Amino acid sequence: MGGKIHVVRYEMLNPYVVVDGNMALLTYNLVNYISDGRGGEAVGTRWNSTTVYHRCGDAWKTIHSHWSFTSHPAFQAMTAEATEGLAWVVVNNRFGYIDSSGRVAIRASFDEAANFSDGLAPVKVEEHWGYIAKTGRMVIRAQFESGYPFSEGLARVSTGDKFGFIDKTGRMVLPEQYGVLSGDFSEGLAGVCVQSGCGYIDQKGTMIIPAQYRSTEPFRQGLAEVHTTRAIGYIDHQGKYVWQPTQ
Repeated sequence: MGGKIHVVRYEMLNPYVVVDGNMALLTYNLVNYISDGRGGEAVGTRWNSTTVYHRCGDAWKTIHSHWSFTSHPAFQAMTAEATEGLAWVVVNNRFGYIDSSGRVAIRASFDEAANFSDGLAPVKVEEHWGYIAKTGRMVIRAQFESGYPFSEGLARVSTGDKFGFIDKTGRMVLPEQYGVLSGDFSEGLAGVCVQSGCGYIDQKGTMIIPAQYRSTEPFRQGLAEVHTTRAIGYIDHQGKYVWQPTQ
């Protein structure tokens, strides 16, 4: 699959602008229309767009722009957001990947697939998950009952009812001992669940923040959301509450 598609026209829908001092945020939905080959037109691609502007004197300059597919006429389904230059798509009930130009980068030959991260992507072959490189080559053989994208050099996998973590060679560096509510590494820590509850481990498997929560969310910008039996709070990397649990 390749070549170019001529866009007959496009529409910018649902524009929304927020201005705060010298910063502005614009979001909108873009719909491209292409020729239907019969003298008319058909809906082509649909996108979500977000653009951040900074005011410099009397002019506004773009400082960041983000686009994500929402639909494409050539595919049954596709990821909402490309990662590392590739996006998974579904063709004839098989998963593959396209690049930022829309060209097929990895042939649709997998039963399921997820986004690339750290140069690898989890893909399902028949009943098991493995990991491919951007060339499409299987670098970690399909052997897991479940497999999630790599994050900070480790990926969460399972061969049974517990989860562990592998490195990019496929070696199990943290054994399968964590529950289904466990998460991925972020800012050096991963939320994991054991018999006593959920807490946070480092990449050596040391429980840095005790397993005392009902569930946990990944750290973002130094804070993580944690859930107790009846409330939600936010903690820092030392496990101290910066926002006490509230219902």
